[in-house]
Amino acid sequence: MSNDERFSQVESAAKRLIEGFFDRISGERLGGGAIATHLAQTFEKLVDEGKAQHTNFYEVHLHPADMDHILDTEPDLSVRLGKWLPELATEVGVVLTVPPEVSLVSDEIIREGRLLIRSEIDPNREDSHTRAHSRKAVEEQMRDMARNRQAWVIVDGKQHIDLDQLTMHIGRRPDNEIVIESSTVSRVHAQIRWRFNQFSLFDMGSRAGVVVNGERVDECGLRPGDVIQLAEVSLVYGEGVDGGKDAPDDTGPQINPTQRWRRR
Repeated sequence: MSNDERFSQVESAAKRLIEGFFDRISGERLGGGAIATHLAQTFEKLVDEGKAQHTNFYEVHLHPADMDHILDTEPDLSVRLGKWLPELATEVGVVLTVPPEVSLVSDEIIREGRLLIRSEIDPNREDSHTRAHSRKAVEEQMRDMARNRQAWVIVDGKQHIDLDQLTMHIGRRPDNEIVIESSTVSRVHAQIRWRFNQFSLFDMGSRAGVVVNGERVDECGLRPGDVIQLAEVSLVYGEGVDGGKDAPDDTGPQINPTQRWRRR
């Protein structure tokens, strides 16, 4: 089955099940149906990676105002999402080795009306089928893959920074992994994270937004040559042990014409 066919299968199953599980979908604010749709997209990616059957923990990060709305209108939403996800898995032929848990998290970094979903294998909830796939083993494998990519960014054509961690935050605050001292950049503006065998860029609810190759994005898989704009600050993403050690020449970086962006 191709990726397009699999996505169509997951999408169709999700739509059918949403109608039965979430009959109070909000028009203007995030509700159960909208969150389930995003959860289905995350699940579809895990299916493609062969990880869906072992993933047993999903964390949905919401703006506090959206969280308050959900607690008022759908207080049992996390429980219903936890019951809905196995139904979706059954519909698309995925056998889960352990029942999943879905948690809702109030997160001030997330922009109102948006959400961020984290999924992982929780070793505290593993059984004999998933013990070999513990979080530690998975993270170690991910670190090796990320290190082999030898990725880096150049900030404003001057500062070379190696992407040597699975998750690196970018912003004005001094505890970010990549600190940018500019008043136009938010305290925690963006995040670069190893995800699905590549480094991806995420807008963390910044004021000015995130632009890649001239396109406003919420999240984007990165490729060498991508030009990232955070307010008035530009970064160039690259890969390779020798690349980017010197500042770019006057011709500037080559922009990849293939756009890989998604607005939530």
